[in-house]
Amino acid sequence: IILILIYLNKIINIKYFNKRKKNAILFYDRHSNNYFHWITDVIPKIIWAKNNQLLDNNFILIPTFKNSFQEESLRMISKKILKLDKNEKLFINSLKYISEFHPSGFPRPNSLIETKNFYLKKYSASYGADKIYISRRKSIRRKLKNENELIKILLNNNFKVLDMEDFDFKKQVQISAKSKIMISTHSAGLTNLMWMKKQSSIIEIRDYKDDTLNPYFAMCSCLNIKYHCYFAKKNNLSNFTSHYDYEIDIDNFIKKFKKIIYKN
Repeated sequence: IILILIYLNKIINIKYFNKRKKNAILFYDRHSNNYFHWITDVIPKIIWAKNNQLLDNNFILIPTFKNSFQEESLRMISKKILKLDKNEKLFINSLKYISEFHPSGFPRPNSLIETKNFYLKKYSASYGADKIYISRRKSIRRKLKNENELIKILLNNNFKVLDMEDFDFKKQVQISAKSKIMISTHSAGLTNLMWMKKQSSIIEIRDYKDDTLNPYFAMCSCLNIKYHCYFAKKNNLSNFTSHYDYEIDIDNFIKKFKKIIYKN
């Protein structure tokens, strides 16, 4: 409780807000600007609060959005939102805090399924049989250095090559729901496996030394998605940073996942 009050004290100072007292609930934490953490950690709590009528008489208190997917996804749940700009002061009559449902990266199956079904219905998303590769070429790190060689092969096998940051949240849901195969390096873009049909397949390209960070394996286990991974060579971008890119043996990758890549 003390830590929560210290955190709240940093973002909330006492002042009348439109001269009316308001009740609010805080769901946010320090990782919430990230797509993965927002979709798997924050949104399930807000949907749970909605289903239990906690939003009927409470606003959702949240710092000013840094990413469009936050506001877009949230407004599908409720329009009663209090956004805090930096150094803004609010008077909150009654404030509730919804703590973590689970350790981040190890979600509850029911929470994921509830979130999945909520947005599939809201966006009238339908399942399909597309094959997609999610690129990180616009990112500053965790890019695939020999990606162009892989993309040529994938395009010849009817894959769509996508930069997910080019799409709004609704479109990401709809695109992913239509996909039966998803390939990407370890990235927040893989969070979109959320919207795929059961028994679809994903291939995650990840660091060969990383055998403990398994959020997408955990998600696949919860959602009955077939999980595959390929351990790649990691190339550090500098001796003074933890940032790195990947490099894979293309021939070995294609041979290992031939049945998936060439699947009609």
